[in-house]
Amino acid sequence: MTDPCHVCGSANLRTLPDYPALPRVSSDCRPVEAGGAVEVCLSCGAIRKPATERFREEIGAIYSAYDVYYQGGGLEQVVFDSRSGQPVRRSDLLADRLRGTGLLPAQARAIDLGCGNGAFLRALSSVFAGWELFGLELDDRSLSAMSDIPGFAGLRVGDVKRLDGAYDLVSMIHALEHFLDPLETLVALRRNLAPGGHVFIEVPDVSKNPFDLLIADHVSHFTPSSLTRMLARAGYEVVRIETDWVRKEMSVLARLGASPEAFASDPPELAETQLAWLSETLQAARSAAESRPFGLFGTSIAATWLAGALADRIDFYLDEDPSRQGRGFMGKPIFAPSDMPHGATVFVGLAPAISSLIAARLARPDVQIVVPPAVAR
Repeated sequence: MTDPCHVCGSANLRTLPDYPALPRVSSDCRPVEAGGAVEVCLSCGAIRKPATERFREEIGAIYSAYDVYYQGGGLEQVVFDSRSGQPVRRSDLLADRLRGTGLLPAQARAIDLGCGNGAFLRALSSVFAGWELFGLELDDRSLSAMSDIPGFAGLRVGDVKRLDGAYDLVSMIHALEHFLDPLETLVALRRNLAPGGHVFIEVPDVSKNPFDLLIADHVSHFTPSSLTRMLARAGYEVVRIETDWVRKEMSVLARLGASPEAFASDPPELAETQLAWLSETLQAARSAAESRPFGLFGTSIAATWLAGALADRIDFYLDEDPSRQGRGFMGKPIFAPSDMPHGATVFVGLAPAISSLIAARLARPDVQIVVPPAVAR
């Protein structure tokens, strides 16, 4: 028997038959062989991976060798600010947007769950001077990288559900999607919120980013509807939900309270539609790779997934992040867009919402820029 839906509690779940045939990728950008499973709730449309014993073993192996942002020497990836159009580290953008809400106090205790090497804590310290900052991780391997963060008060190690202390802000930056039991985790965190405290969650939006389904260690694949509904079920009300702070992601600020909303369900065919688009995208990349020299745009999730499928047909990667340019990735060089080889073909294997924008930035008379299908059909 499978566990009931983590969003609505229904037992009406269906496993998608086409998923196991697709190669996968880890969230720290390593190829993962095909396999696994995805199931959809036919009552509310929520998407998740069943927590089988084999799945637990797979994610355990991924986390034991986890190397966050290794492509940039440990520096967090760059995103483009939707307001200014300028490149900025994701955590810096999120911290600035949080300050702009005016909802957080001048003095506070904050903890970042799944803090990694402290990128978000460092960003918080730069915009909320005087905050007392904590992190929580599975182990202390990155403690030394956080020791110089202004306001850093300590690293908690262990289970979220055993977290001590009260905090004015509990943040989860690309963490909630990793929890085997996200609903129970959110319920447990209620006791860790100080009066008037907030939870801040940043997760991929699978409705805008089909590649999220391929991340082998992501358990839940959220949409605005499913995340809002799960938060309400856990006893929170959403104060802000933003889908344009970071493209293809959701930024959610919530606090304790009952939500009076009636929640819409996601279409149960969403995941199947996304999987069909991913198969088409893989075929388009294979066709484009018949031209040489051939390169992939990016060195993150989508490019890693495609690289695992295309193997030795890749000659180079392009990346707009200066911290990654000039390095190597999966045995091939990373070029700046200005250094694209003459006559090259470049495949921009990203979600439909942004691939055309990037293709326009890369356009050059002597190169061929190829994008995936325009829409997920």
